[in-house]
Amino acid sequence: MPVPVVCPECAKKLKAPDKARGKALKCPSCGGRVPVPAEEGAVAAPAAQRKKTRRREPVAAGPPQSGEFIAGLDLSRVEDRETEVCPRCGTVIEHPEEGAELSECPKCGADLLTGGKGATAKRKQKFKSRGEDPRVYYSTAPGDAWAFLKKNADVVVRLGILTLVSSLVACVCWVIVRYCAFTPPKLFWGLPAVVGTLFIPGCLWVLQEAVTSLTFENKQKFKRFRFDMLDCVSKAPRIAVWAAVVVWPMTVLDLIAFAGWMVMDTGPMIFLGALGLHALAAFLFWPAGLGHMAMPVSGPGWNFFTVASGTAKNPGPVLFWAALTFAAFLPFLGLLGGAAALAGPGVVEALDTMEANNVVYRAAAAEAAEAKRDDVKVDEAKLTTVNWNAFLIPGVALIPLSFLFGFGAVYASRPAGLLAKMFRPSLGLITLARERKYVPKMKRKDELGDLMDEEKEEFGPKQILAVLGVCALLGVVGGFAYSMMNDNTNAVASIGSGLFVAGLIPGLISGFMLLAAAFKESTMWGLIYLFLGPPGQLAFVVMNWSRAKNGFFLAVGANVIIFVGVVLMIVGGGGLIAPSA
Repeated sequence: MPVPVVCPECAKKLKAPDKARGKALKCPSCGGRVPVPAEEGAVAAPAAQRKKTRRREPVAAGPPQSGEFIAGLDLSRVEDRETEVCPRCGTVIEHPEEGAELSECPKCGADLLTGGKGATAKRKQKFKSRGEDPRVYYSTAPGDAWAFLKKNADVVVRLGILTLVSSLVACVCWVIVRYCAFTPPKLFWGLPAVVGTLFIPGCLWVLQEAVTSLTFENKQKFKRFRFDMLDCVSKAPRIAVWAAVVVWPMTVLDLIAFAGWMVMDTGPMIFLGALGLHALAAFLFWPAGLGHMAMPVSGPGWNFFTVASGTAKNPGPVLFWAALTFAAFLPFLGLLGGAAALAGPGVVEALDTMEANNVVYRAAAAEAAEAKRDDVKVDEAKLTTVNWNAFLIPGVALIPLSFLFGFGAVYASRPAGLLAKMFRPSLGLITLARERKYVPKMKRKDELGDLMDEEKEEFGPKQILAVLGVCALLGVVGGFAYSMMNDNTNAVASIGSGLFVAGLIPGLISGFMLLAAAFKESTMWGLIYLFLGPPGQLAFVVMNWSRAKNGFFLAVGANVIIFVGVVLMIVGGGGLIAPSA
C-alpha cells in the first residue's frame, strides 16, 4: 500500500511504495531527501537475518550479544519531543512563554502541522498582483514617516522659514492691495502677493515628487534638497490644472453648479459644496497621481481612469494615508482655527474700514476729474481710522504656523511615497522609460560646423535678458526723445508710452516662440495653443514646462515692461496716447 509523504524542502506531496518504509527517497521536484516512516509496531530485524559482514574481533571478550536485547529497545523513546522543527525549512521553533503558540514558521511561513503554506504566506500570495499586504503598510507607514522626519529635520526647518517669508510677503501685500484705492498700485502690490501665495501649494508638489523618488531608492535621508522658489511658484498652477483634468467629472459638476447659480439663482452654497467635493476627490487621488508624476513616464498621472482605478483598488491604504495626513496637520489646523477665532472679527472690521476709506478717496478723485483739478481734496471727516492692532495676533501666529506647516508637509509626504512604492502594480506606475536608440551618422566637416553654430545660438536666459534690456532701453530713449521734440508732451508719460510700445515687441516674439514650441511638441498641442486661447496656452506651459519656459519668461518680462509703461502713462497724464494741453 503506498505511503503518503511530504518533501521537507519543497512541501510537495508524494506517494512512496510500501517497501520503502524506513528508508529515504529522492524528491523528483527538488532533489531533496524525503524520509519514509517505518510501519507502526515494527521492530528491528533479528541479528540472524542481517547480512553477515566481516568485522574485527574485539580485543577483549565481552558479554555475549543477544538479539533479545536489541528487540527489547523502545526506539520511540529516543525521539526529542521537547524540540519542534519546521517540516519545510528545518528551523527550530521557539514558542513564546506567554500567549498562543505559533502555528506558522517565522522564517518561511509554513504551517507547522501540514508543512504547506501558512495563512500569512497565502495572504501574501493573494496580494502579490496588487503589491504588498495592506497590513504591512498599516504597521510600517507611521514609524517610517517618523524616522524620515527625524532624519530630515533640516528640510522641515528650511520649509518653515520659506513658508514664513512667503506667507508674510503675501499677507502684507494683500493688506496693501486692500488699502490702496486705485487700480495701478493694486496691480503693483498684487503681483508679489500672488507670488507669495502660490509658493505654499507649489512646495507641496515639489516636496512630494522628491520624497516619492527617494522612497523608490530605498533611502530615508536627502543628500541635498533645496526648495527652488521659482519652481515652487510655477508648480502651483499645475496643481489647479491637474485637479481639474484628473478629476474631470467633478469639474463638470462644478460648471453645472456655477451655471445654476448664475442662471437659475440657486445660490452659492451648491457651488461651494461641489468645489468641496472636488477638493476631497483630488486629495484622495494625491498619492496615486503624484506617484505617477515622480516616475520617468508621468503621463498616466493625468489620466482620470488610471488614477481613479489605482485609488479604488487600495481604499484602505489611501484612507489610512488621509488619516495620517490629517493627524500631521492637526496642530497647524488647530492653531489656525484659534487665531482666526480670536482675531478674525477684528481683521474683517479693519479690512471693511479700508474699503470704506477707498470709496471716499475714489469719490474725491472723481470730483477732481470733473472739475479738471490736479489736486484731490479729501474730506478727512469722512475717513475712519484703521485699527492696525487687529493684525497683531495673526502676525505673531504666523511664525509657529509656518513651522507646523513644514512639519505636517514633510511627515505626510513619506506615507504617500511609501504607498506608491508598496502598491506599484495596482497603481500602474511605470518605473522605466522606453529606451531610445540613437544611430550615429557620419557628417561632413561643414555640417558639423553648422551644428556647432546652432548649439551656440540656442535661446537661453542670457538672450532673454538681452532682448528685454534692449527693448526697454529703446522704449526709454525713444519716449524721452519724443518728449524733447514736443513741448506739449509730458516726459514721464512719453517714456511710459515708449515702454508700452517696446514691451509689445518681446511679447510678440514670445507668442511666436510658444506657438512654435507647441507645434514642435505635437500637432495637437499646436492646435490647442492656437484655438483655445489663454486656457490652452496656460495648459501647454504648465504641462510642457521644459520646452515652453524660455518663451514664458520672455512673455513675463514683456508684460512687466508694458505694465511699467502703463503706470508711467497714467502718472504722467497720457503721453503719446493722450497728450496734455
